Amino acid sequence: MKDSPENQMVSKEIVFDKQEIQLSIKQLMEEFAELEYQFFLEKNERSDAASENPNLEIGNNTNQETAA
Repeated sequence: MKDSPENQMVSKEIVFDKQEIQLSIKQLMEEFAELEYQFFLEKNERSDAASENPNLEIGNNTNQETAA
């Protein structure tokens, strides 16, 4: 069964370079690792701040001095 000329054109246009894909995946993994690390640091900062001040609720400022 022979592909139609239309199908042949589409298959020729979709050519992926394996090395290019691997590089893209590597870049995405590095970016994800950096975002994950930043999230981890921010989460620890919030956790440390909350443990230092038991009246502090994450995302909710109940400090009366700053409200005044």
